[in-house]
Amino acid sequence: MIKVGLLLPQNEVPLWVNEVINYLKNNPKYEICFVLRDGGIHKNSKQHLVYRLLRKLDRTLLPLSNSPFKRVTPKLDSENQYLVKTIRKQNSDYFPEDIIQLIKSYSTDFILRFGFKILRGEILNVSKYGILSLHHGDIESYRGGPPAFWEVYHQYPITGVSLQVLTEKLDAGKIVDRCFLNTYKFSFNRNQHRIYWAGEKLLKDNLEKIAEVGIERYFHFINESNQNIKPGKLYRTPKNFIATKILIWYLFNNIFLKFKRFFIKPAWKLELSKNINLNSLKDTSFVAISNNRNNECADPFILTDNNLSYLFFEERNLNNKKAHISLQIFDNVNKSQLLKSKKVLEEAHHLSYPFVLKHDDEYYLLPESSQSNKLTLYKTENFPYDWVNFRTIISNRMVYDPTLFKHSDGCWYLFCTAKEKGDYSSNAYLHIYYSEDLLAGEFKPHPANPIYKDVRISRMAGNIISLNGKLYRPFQVCSPSYGSNMNFAEIVNLSKVKYEEIITSDAPIFKNTNFKNRHTINISDNFIVTDVLVSKVKLW
Repeated sequence: MIKVGLLLPQNEVPLWVNEVINYLKNNPKYEICFVLRDGGIHKNSKQHLVYRLLRKLDRTLLPLSNSPFKRVTPKLDSENQYLVKTIRKQNSDYFPEDIIQLIKSYSTDFILRFGFKILRGEILNVSKYGILSLHHGDIESYRGGPPAFWEVYHQYPITGVSLQVLTEKLDAGKIVDRCFLNTYKFSFNRNQHRIYWAGEKLLKDNLEKIAEVGIERYFHFINESNQNIKPGKLYRTPKNFIATKILIWYLFNNIFLKFKRFFIKPAWKLELSKNINLNSLKDTSFVAISNNRNNECADPFILTDNNLSYLFFEERNLNNKKAHISLQIFDNVNKSQLLKSKKVLEEAHHLSYPFVLKHDDEYYLLPESSQSNKLTLYKTENFPYDWVNFRTIISNRMVYDPTLFKHSDGCWYLFCTAKEKGDYSSNAYLHIYYSEDLLAGEFKPHPANPIYKDVRISRMAGNIISLNGKLYRPFQVCSPSYGSNMNFAEIVNLSKVKYEEIITSDAPIFKNTNFKNRHTINISDNFIVTDVLVSKVKLW
């Protein structure tokens, strides 16, 4: 049994904290030994009136459902709950000796901090493995607070959240784990919303790992692998003068955004390169593929059979949020287009990223269908037009950009980003699943999942590329926004138990190609296909 103590606010807690508490209560490997509630008095300073006005305006203009900050009353046993009045010195809390002795009597493995101010003194040492706490912000660039606020005002591309073991030094604890999301640049509230849910997931994932591998092994690994991170600049809540400047910036920024969105609509279009040399993919130039000007096309996948190339892609009308899968056909001999655009698969939910493959002389399609909360493999009855539901590969999870790869060890590996609920990021969590049988075998999660928790390196951007005896994973750089760029990682170790890759900005493939505003690339013997984000003027 893993024994845990909780430090909470005096009364209600934010919804995200309640989710963590419920996880602990429902996991038989954990025991909540005690709850200490903050009995101090917290006053709002008149120096921050404009800041509070700004935050209220932001919440009103850009509201969100399922806010992580909604106050709820956690269902905890009334026993072993204590109201604590700390010795408060400026922004630091020191716990009185009688409370320190009380905590020691429970012999907890660690304490989770969700309340109180900066912790100082003996409280940091009363539990075997210390106090775990989340820091909402990139600790190397933004310390202090307000959390995930200054990143928006400075238009910093990344907002981070860190799990750390607290020490006496502010925001300089031992880093346990981190996650990075792209900054939502037009709303403080929305940026905080995403990063606080990311923190909730980060903490629950680590609690799950502790329960899985054992607490001693977990903290031994943390101590061995911990990297020294240089803390960044310390920020504070802006006082009225600075907050007024930020308020003016906020209003101007959002008015400009509304104006821009009224006249201009971003859209994806397909491009193709006919002249390729697979031994030297450099200086690749692309030309546009013709399609209906009122439609958006993205996520191209190309499959060659005999003298024809079949291009599958996501297509949707610009006035419709739901996309379907379409097809174009090319003649490999004269590189001409034979079939412009034909719808081949449509469902009640959105479809995209039509991963297509040939296996045992049969054709299969694995499109992204995250809105269905499952991943479905389709099989053709009349290639390339008629596709039917063949099997469900993953259930009860939202899966994005699923990419299959048949490895030399005989296993099928599925690369994707995935999440359990809608509040989490679609771009941050790279997962791998594996199965020995594509058509009937269970796809099991890789023990290293999630491989990454970072929007800059996680989301897939097309097929695994085999070139000159090496494997490359194309990935999207979803910072400062989704579809901002692409890059490649060389896979150096892929098995059922291990995964290693080398990420480099100087990959030997497509060395001099500009991938800005692109998010998918695929290669056949005759073509390279990609997509690019363009701006279209709205017509009425």
